[in-house]
This record gives sequence, C-alpha cells and structure tokens, in this order.
Amino acid sequence: MRKINNFTSVDALGAQYNLYRESNESVEDFQDRLRSCVINELKRDKYSFERSLDYITSDRTKDVLRVKVPDEVSISFDGVKLTVGDESFFIETYKFLKDFKEALVLKNVYVTELLDYNDYLKCSNIIQFTSDRVRLEYETPKTNLFDLNENQIEGVVDYEGLYSDQTSSSFAPSYDAWSNTNSLEEFIINSDSESTSLLRENKEGDSITYAYKEKYLIIKWSVFSFFSLNDENFDYRIKEKVRVSSSDKEDTPHILSQDGAKLLNKCFKISNTYWGE
Repeated sequence: MRKINNFTSVDALGAQYNLYRESNESVEDFQDRLRSCVINELKRDKYSFERSLDYITSDRTKDVLRVKVPDEVSISFDGVKLTVGDESFFIETYKFLKDFKEALVLKNVYVTELLDYNDYLKCSNIIQFTSDRVRLEYETPKTNLFDLNENQIEGVVDYEGLYSDQTSSSFAPSYDAWSNTNSLEEFIINSDSESTSLLRENKEGDSITYAYKEKYLIIKWSVFSFFSLNDENFDYRIKEKVRVSSSDKEDTPHILSQDGAKLLNKCFKISNTYWGE
C-alpha cells in the first residue's frame, strides 16, 4: 500500500480499527467506509464476515436491484440456486446481471434497477439473500392495538405462547368482552394494507417474536465472490456434475472435483486437519 501523504484525523481513527485509506481513495469515501466499519463492529453474528466485505477495501458492495417479493412467496439465493416459491433455477446458467434480472421478471417478480446497476456485472458475484426474516424480542407499545410494518407475518409469540391469527380486511374489536386470559390476543393481516395489526388484552408493554417475509429486497453485488460452506447446495461448488443412473433427469454433484479438493484442503488446513501438500 502506498503511503498517504495528507494524513488526517479520519486516517488516525481508521488505524484504530486496522482500516487504512487507499492511495486512490478520497477522505470522504474513506470516512463513509469507516462509518460502516464502526457500525458493524458493534454487532457480531453469522453475517459479520459478509458485511465486512463492504468496508475492508475501497471496493464497496453495490446495491444493484430492488425486488418486490410476491405476496406469501419466499425468494432466496444461496450462491447456487435462486428459489422463488416452489421453483428453483441455477444461477450459473446466467452470465451477467441483465440475464439474472430477466430471469426474475419471468418468475413474475417485480424488479427495479438501482443506481449501481450495470448490465454486465457477473452473476457469480451476487451476494446471497433471502426474504425470510425473524424479529426477536420486539418491544410492543403500551396499547391494546398497534400495527407492525410488515404484511407477511407468519407467527407472533410472546412469553405465554402463540398468538391466534386471522385474515381480514376489516375488524371491530370488542374491548368490553376482554378478560385476563389472553384469549383475544391475535394478529390480523389486513388484505388492503401493507401492515399487520396486533390486538392485545394487556395494555402493558410486551416482548414478542415474529417471523415475516420482507416486502422489498435490495440485491447486492460484491467484487468478492464468496459462498458459505454449510449451504444446502454446497456440493455444486466442489463436485463434478454427472448423471449417476439412467433415471436421472439432470446432472447432479457426485464426484469431488480438483478445485473442490483444493478448497476443502484449505478449510481443513485452517482447522489443522488437512491432507497435506
């Protein structure tokens, strides 16, 4: 790395996080990258490494597409297969981002191009994603009725168990009929809005957990191509695809490839169980 001549207080702060401005990077761009680093340093989880790829170098992650998730349909990409509802297709059949976008449109998924979108970005560098979400220990307001800002709720649970659920475009809660048995605690999915209403007998605050499908996904692209070792379709990354029997309708991963063996050897080396040179 070339020496930065105009060393600033931003550079000094970055050094505390082992983050350094690159020779062709402006102070403003580095400051924005450092801000992402500081925010993410405060939260460590299984996605920490993925998020770190956005700030460890000046090659930032790009927001390339905005996808509206179809109602009650999950959409996910694990680095090998893109799955929309019950349908899946292999991403390797599409070379560029424009092909990936067209494939989504054919699946009746509404797609919007974002500022960093480029027709010829490689599909292999799309960051993995899923529309399935879980919100843990959400603190409710102190009221009997409030809205959550999601419309595809799959379950609401508090310390006493599962809320009942119903789907309705209109409802009229009968507050005078409520008792202290939590029998009327429920969530109502309004078909004419993008929110879910919660009815609660208890006006006190509560901690709830719920699952939902995100309404909009931002699909990101990174100059770093990576994937998780425990993905469901990891075998497609490390094995040659063949048809084992005459009844097979498509090639499936079966024999460990040379590149796959090298990759596994590197993983084993990290854990001190590798095969050797």
